[in-house]
Amino acid sequence: EILSLDEMAKEFDLNKVHKAGARFSKEKAEWFNHQYIQKTSDEDLLNILKNSDLNLTLSDEKLLKVIHLMKERATFPKDIYENGKFFFEAPTSYDEKASKKAWNDETSAILGELSTNLEGADFNTENLKQIVHDFAENKGLGMGKVMMPLRLALVGELKGPDVPDIMELLGKEETISRISNAINNFK
Repeated sequence: EILSLDEMAKEFDLNKVHKAGARFSKEKAEWFNHQYIQKTSDEDLLNILKNSDLNLTLSDEKLLKVIHLMKERATFPKDIYENGKFFFEAPTSYDEKASKKAWNDETSAILGELSTNLEGADFNTENLKQIVHDFAENKGLGMGKVMMPLRLALVGELKGPDVPDIMELLGKEETISRISNAINNFK
């Protein structure tokens, strides 16, 4: 149960204090921290991150979007950066297990064609969802055949927020560049 400081003071009763020594549970402490992160405003988390020694290369506007997308999975403020590092720098390698699962002989051609379709696109999440969906449907492909390798190209692994959200935040130029880099990497 999460209580505010006032609620804790109100609920405190010295008669409920046990004589046995207290035990520290790392798991419980992390759970509490996760709960507090979820309740902390994106703006407050932005200030915490900006006052850290992390290499934040994005504008405040983009950082707020990263925070919004990543805080659900964060236990500590630095997790927002660590788990979303791909927003700050392009992948230089690709997870081996994910690569075997997501990339095959046809993938380079599929992503190359998708990349061409993205060049004239309006880069907002809803539009990008529709473009990728229509592309997969027109090619007779399941969404996994497009989304998994696309995520791998953008992130370097098969985890993270929704791919269209990642694409919007990265922007058109960076998205297309990362697709191209992945295609070249898997040749």
